Amino acid sequence: MATRTETRQIRLAQWRKIFQQKAESGLTAKEFCAINNISRDAYYYWQNLVRQEALATAQQPALVELKPPALRNVSMQPLGNEQFGSFFNLHHYTHTIEPVMYICE
Repeated sequence: MATRTETRQIRLAQWRKIFQQKAESGLTAKEFCAINNISRDAYYYWQNLVRQEALATAQQPALVELKPPALRNVSMQPLGNEQFGSFFNLHHYTHTIEPVMYICE
């Protein structure tokens, strides 16, 4: 069984080199296969296997806890004569840029 796994890894490495050569050539897969006497079926079969292996061995990104930024206490003043309130940007008062609605009393 170990021999089968080693053989597969060797073939995958060979095909990775072939795919690298194809990428560097600038040719389409059809043109590259014709010039290098490679069966297009074999090309796409091994391309699929190489991609599956790459996905299986790729590291999953680590999850990092993000904490919200600390907000400063600010007094908000209406920006106009609106009686029912309006939306405005707190960018000038604090580092958050989320819209906030206030109500004039």
